[in-house]
Amino acid sequence: MDTIQIVLGIIYVIVCIGLIITVMFQESSSKGLGALSGERSDTFYGK
Repeated sequence: MDTIQIVLGIIYVIVCIGLIITVMFQESSSKGLGALSGERSDTFYGK
């Protein structure tokens, strides 16, 4: 039983890392890290 848990844990970690890498390489519609905090990407001077 312990061997199965170790193998499934390793597979789980590999899948999670793959998902994180996939999301990080996607093109985003807004630029910069401001999108994470809800900031707008356009400014008064950029209009």
